[in-house]
Amino acid sequence: MDSINTSIHGIQSGLRQMNTAAHSIANVDTHDAINTKNPVNIPDEMVALMQAEHQILASSAVIVSIDDALTSLMESL
Repeated sequence: MDSINTSIHGIQSGLRQMNTAAHSIANVDTHDAINTKNPVNIPDEMVALMQAEHQILASSAVIVSIDDALTSLMESL
C-alpha cells in the first residue's frame, strides 16, 4: 500500500529531523558549536522539534486510520 509506505517514510523523516534538532540543542555549549560559522539558533531548533513531532503524529494517524479501515473491512466479510 502506497499510503502506508508514505506514512512510514513520514515517520522516519520526522525522527531524523527530531534527532538532528535535539543533537544541535544538546551540543549548544560545546566547543565545536561555539566555534562554527553557523551558531545554533535555539528557537529555530525548537520549532524544528515541534514540526517533527507533528509530522510523526500525522503519519501515525494515517497508519491508524488504514488499520481501522482494514479491520472494519475484515470484520464485514
